[in-house]
Amino acid sequence: MMNSSTFLHQSSWGRIWLLSKIGFFSTLRNVLLFYGAIAIAFLGFPFLTYLIDTGNPLEAIERVMSSYRYGGLSSLFILTTCFYLLGWLNKLVHLSTPGAYTQLPTTAGEKLGSIGLLMLGYLALSIIISSLLTLLFSLGHTLHLGGEWRILFGLLSEVPARWLGFLSLFTFFPFLVVAFCMIQFKKPVVGMFVAAIFFLLLMNSVYVGLSELSDEPDLIRQISDLGEQVASYIMTILFFLLDVAMICIIHWRIKTLQLK
Repeated sequence: MMNSSTFLHQSSWGRIWLLSKIGFFSTLRNVLLFYGAIAIAFLGFPFLTYLIDTGNPLEAIERVMSSYRYGGLSSLFILTTCFYLLGWLNKLVHLSTPGAYTQLPTTAGEKLGSIGLLMLGYLALSIIISSLLTLLFSLGHTLHLGGEWRILFGLLSEVPARWLGFLSLFTFFPFLVVAFCMIQFKKPVVGMFVAAIFFLLLMNSVYVGLSELSDEPDLIRQISDLGEQVASYIMTILFFLLDVAMICIIHWRIKTLQLK
């Protein structure tokens, strides 16, 4: 472990970077084991299914490779990585086991910045691993960038540029909400349950709002007159403010817990 006095003399960005390095090397082994486990599960289970169906191992392997040439493995990797990272965040906050985030003298903002940097790094690693596997499965074949691959990476030709900011911020919002629930509640299952209830209530509120809006033709006409471009800017600003608000709430909660 690094000397505390040396650590204090670092700048804030330096402490975030060094704290992230310590966190990375202390969690890398478990993350790689997790990636190995989900790779075996996502490749082994379809292989066994196809093997039972065909009775031919070579044909079963070919069908598995064909299934994942369309990028389906990427969505599975990223989704399970998100759940793993949220579970890791819950343990990091609520377990009493000493670690860098409890021993080193850093602010709540520096800890939050380090945690965010680690999560982005591990998500990027999952994308790289799944992309390499997809390319491996496509050797000797045409690589089809469609299906779930298109959903994950959002081909620019399919999505208008003015909506990209909104889509990014909109995707980030649910992750922040669940992350807050992971910090707020000691049991991950409870956090997921509360987050699910929140999203159900949110969708119900949106549905009620749209139902009431449908009874106001004048208001609908005014909204339609704004145009798609203005609407995209309004939605982008709205979710930017929501994401910033969630980050501030998470920062406040980490500060009150002090990661102990």
